[in-house]
Amino acid sequence: MLLIVSCQIGFSQVIIQEDTVECSIYFHQGKSYFDPVYKDNGKRLKEFVNDVYFRSDDPSMSIKRIVVNSGASPEGPQALNDRLSKERAEAIINYLKRNTTLDDSMLIVHSPGVDWEGLILLVKASDEVPDKEAVLQMMTSEEFGDDDIARRKSIENLNGGTSYRWMYRNLFPSVRHSRARIAYVSRFKKELMLPEGPMIAYSPVFMSPDTAGILIPPAQPRPQQDTGRFYMSVQTNLLYDLVAVPNIGVEFYLGKGFSIDANWMYQWLHSDAAKFYWRVYGGDVAVRKWFGRAAKEKPLTGHHIGLYGQALTYDFCLGERGTIGGQPGGTIFDKANFAAGLEYGYSVPIARRLNFDFTVGLGYHWGEYHEYIPVDDCYVWQATKNRRWIGPTKAEISLVWLIGKGNYNRGKGGER
Repeated sequence: MLLIVSCQIGFSQVIIQEDTVECSIYFHQGKSYFDPVYKDNGKRLKEFVNDVYFRSDDPSMSIKRIVVNSGASPEGPQALNDRLSKERAEAIINYLKRNTTLDDSMLIVHSPGVDWEGLILLVKASDEVPDKEAVLQMMTSEEFGDDDIARRKSIENLNGGTSYRWMYRNLFPSVRHSRARIAYVSRFKKELMLPEGPMIAYSPVFMSPDTAGILIPPAQPRPQQDTGRFYMSVQTNLLYDLVAVPNIGVEFYLGKGFSIDANWMYQWLHSDAAKFYWRVYGGDVAVRKWFGRAAKEKPLTGHHIGLYGQALTYDFCLGERGTIGGQPGGTIFDKANFAAGLEYGYSVPIARRLNFDFTVGLGYHWGEYHEYIPVDDCYVWQATKNRRWIGPTKAEISLVWLIGKGNYNRGKGGER
C-alpha cells in the first residue's frame, strides 16, 4: 500500500559483518605443554577467553567458529614436528573447552606440522635475513613437496648455513605456536533518514533484498555448562602430621563450583610403664563452593567456603609425664564428640598435580568427656563433664594431589 505523507521518516537497516580476533600462544622448543609465563602466554589467552565470553553474551554478535592453527619450527625429525604441532593445538583446545561454554563443533583444528606458511611470512617481513630471495625460493619450491627434511637441509646448505642459523635464532621461536582465531558475526543498525517533504513510504515487507538488509534475531546467551569430566583430589593435613596423627582425605568435584570433602584421622600411641596415652580418631565432611578467577580456570583451586561437620573421640593421658591438678591424669572420650561450622580456605598450585590448601573453620563443639587418673595400672574415674565451645574448630594446611584427566596446573609440567 502506498501512502503520500509529508513528514520526516527514518528506519533502521541491519548490517551483517564478519570479523576475527586472534591470539598467539608460544611454546618452548620441543615442548607441547602450555606455559602461562612464557612470552606472557597466560595473559593473552585469558584476554582471548574474555573475548569469547564478551561475544557470546553480546546479543549483537554471534560466534561462528574458533580455529586453532598450530605449528612447529623446521628443526628436528618430521614425525616429531607433526606430533608437536598436533599436541600444541590440543593443549589450546583443551584449555578453551575447560574455560568456555562453546560447543565442540565450533572448535576447528589445523595442525600442519612445520609452519612453513608462517615462516615464509616472517622471512618476507624481515630485511635482515641473509640471502633472503634464495631462502624464499627454497621455501616455496614445489621440488620438495611434503618432504620437510629435504626442504630444511637445502636451506642449511645455503651460504654455509648462515641463513639457517640466523632464522633459527630470530624466526623459529615465533613459529612454535598455536594461533587461535575467533570468527564471529556482528550485527549493527544503521539509521537511514529520509528527507523532509512529500514522499512515498512503504512497508518493509515489500522492500527488495538489496535495500532491506538481513534481519537476524539476537543470539540468546547459552547457559553455563559443566564439562562432565571427573575431578578429585587426595590430601593430608600437615598440621596433624606434625603432631604424629596420620590422616587422609578425599575431595570430589560435583560441578558448577561445588565439591564434597571428607577426611579421616587415626592415632594410637601408649606406654603402660610411663602411663602415657595419645589416642585420637575421627573425621569431618564438608560441602564447599569454589569461587574466584582461579576456581573458574580449573576445579579444586582458588577460594572456597563451606559448611562442615566433625565427629571424633580421643584419650589423652600424660601419666608421670604430665599433671592435671597436681596428679597424673588424663581425659577420655568414650562417646563421640561433635562440631559443626563454617569454613574458608584457599588452594594454591605448587607443582603440576600438587596444591597447598589453607583452611580455617569457626563453629560449635559439643560433647561429654571423663577425667581420670592412672592408679596401679587402672584408670580411676574422677569426673564427667560436658564441653561447650564456640570458636575455631578446624585448621588445615593440606598437601593436595589432583586426580583426573586435565586436572593439573599449567606451567608446572603441563600437558604432553
